Amino acid sequence: MDSFKKLNIRSYTWLNGTSNLSWVYVMERLGIAFEELGHNFYPVSTNGLGNSCFGEEKILKSTIALQDFGPGKEKIDIDLTYTIMANLPKRFLTNSKYKCCIYNYETQWWPKDWKKYYGLADFYFPSSNFSAEIFHLNGILKEKIFVIPHGIDTKVFNPNIPPIKINTEKKYKFVSVCAPHFRKNIDILLEAFCEAFTKQDDVCLVLKTKVFKHSDGIYDEIKNPKGRKGFEIVIGDIFKKLKDKHGDRIPEIVLLNGHVDNVASIYNACNTHITTTGAEGWCLPILESMASGLLNICPNYSGHLDFANVDNSLLINTHLAPAKQTEQYWGYNPKSTIGRPDKQHLTELMYKAVKEHNTLLEKFKPNMYKTVKELSWTSAAQKIIDATEGKLDHYKPKTYNWWPK
Repeated sequence: MDSFKKLNIRSYTWLNGTSNLSWVYVMERLGIAFEELGHNFYPVSTNGLGNSCFGEEKILKSTIALQDFGPGKEKIDIDLTYTIMANLPKRFLTNSKYKCCIYNYETQWWPKDWKKYYGLADFYFPSSNFSAEIFHLNGILKEKIFVIPHGIDTKVFNPNIPPIKINTEKKYKFVSVCAPHFRKNIDILLEAFCEAFTKQDDVCLVLKTKVFKHSDGIYDEIKNPKGRKGFEIVIGDIFKKLKDKHGDRIPEIVLLNGHVDNVASIYNACNTHITTTGAEGWCLPILESMASGLLNICPNYSGHLDFANVDNSLLINTHLAPAKQTEQYWGYNPKSTIGRPDKQHLTELMYKAVKEHNTLLEKFKPNMYKTVKELSWTSAAQKIIDATEGKLDHYKPKTYNWWPK
């Protein structure tokens, strides 16, 4: 049996994000997991000291402790960051033993000039086989690519977390937790919901997202509200079109905008989680809601298919479509494609979820429980260590059937 070696693990990454940005949340969870495994974890923030679970004191102590490491000093064992390749020149100590990058990309082609940075990292850790295929497609050597699935903290996400009060009298509640990005296909979600139900049905949709609006309310058509980025939607535009089309028949939709201490409290107030995302490197909300005991409806495409399948979820028929400029990040490539969930099939699955909820949940529960049990943050942290120590197989191209036959 191998003797335990306490590793020194550094992460110079974005940590000031109130834990609501996926790359911030992932690095926080991994840092905690490394420490639970008995290793030293030194977080250093690229964007300030506030709004991190580590706290200012922890990060300041980490910065002081790191004075003992670097060129001419002791080597960091694992230097880990979650960022785009263009940031890699600034993220690692030059003498760190292993330089590692976590990242995910949702469409096939990222900026060509990133290629000059590939050699700066020894290991690349995409979260899914879908994302790993994109890494390999863009020219990163397969020997450097190791799929490290994200995890779930069942102390945070479980059916026993007290639910928040949702402002509705409706009995059955769908929920979607997503960023307001064009890539998320929120328009398809809302259109399908309005075609599946009316205000007479005992059903509502809870949408947790960021809302861009003027003081007059969400029904204003706002073309470029202050602070909105090109890949972000204006939810008011979608609502105006829905109101014009469906009028007073529109089913109840509850918008949640703003910080919630534990998103599990939203899941636990609802029955079924839906995402209509065009593509994901992983999709934490599917796994989080699964751990909370909810049914899941999600597209039959992209990274979440590593854990979401016909044994634990309702999969929406999805076709490939050209990825619009607003659906791509860091640059536009006309050859890139993205998933487009079938709206009619989604309406059918929504209706099925309401009518057969208990039957479906009973069918899916064994695999939901198995999936959640297998995917922990300590497991993810250990896989990272195993990869650097030669104990984990690298990605084998084409092992993920990334478009259903």
